[in-house]
Amino acid sequence: MRRILVVLLVVTCVIALAAPAAHAGGHGAARAAIGVATFVIFAPFIIAGEVLAHAVPPYRAPAVVVASPPLSYAPAPSYYAAPPAYGAPPAYAAAPGYTNPAYIAPAPVQPRVVQYPHGRYVLRGDGITTAYQWVWIPNPPSAPPVAPPAPSQ
Repeated sequence: MRRILVVLLVVTCVIALAAPAAHAGGHGAARAAIGVATFVIFAPFIIAGEVLAHAVPPYRAPAVVVASPPLSYAPAPSYYAAPPAYGAPPAYAAAPGYTNPAYIAPAPVQPRVVQYPHGRYVLRGDGITTAYQWVWIPNPPSAPPVAPPAPSQ
């Protein structure tokens, strides 16, 4: 089998290399030789392709099936109490406490006044309806020193 393939390959290469030389200045018979050489070169590929096309089934993408997730429910709570002793009142368990899982802790409170020796900054606004704004408020000037009493004469 290998020998046949090698012989076909060598013959194909020889014809493929001879076809351009014949095409260079050929008339009549040269053109016929080019046509035969072209057929000899490409016919095996065409025949092999047709055989493979009929032997191999066409490619089809695999089917994708999307199933809905299964429904599952939590079991119903059971309120079971042990049977009471004769004459004793029934005992019930306390209702479970409710906690809100969506509770968000409030943001830490930001200082609204920053003191300095010569004044202070005050934060005004709520950030929602009025924009935050730091306002500088200077301390009032200190009173002038008291003048000493005038000397009496």
